[in-house]
Amino acid sequence: NYLLPQNYAIKWTRGAEAQIKDITRARKAKEIKSKEEAEQIRSQLEHLVVQVTVQVGENGRLFGAVTPGDIALAVRKAGGPALEK
Repeated sequence: NYLLPQNYAIKWTRGAEAQIKDITRARKAKEIKSKEEAEQIRSQLEHLVVQVTVQVGENGRLFGAVTPGDIALAVRKAGGPALEK
């Protein structure tokens, strides 16, 4: 089989099945259910001023990187909706 050696799949176990059900349930709870809901979230984000503070060197170059988690946290701190990374 191609999937197992390439780590694209795992062997079925009861624990793995329970984990898949938990992941599926969490994704359904977080997904946007309608176009109206998506537009409402968009309107919240459009008028939001988000500021991400990072350290820079003397040349103005970043130490590290700005991650999706940093952006999601900054949106939340600015009063926006809770976003996933």
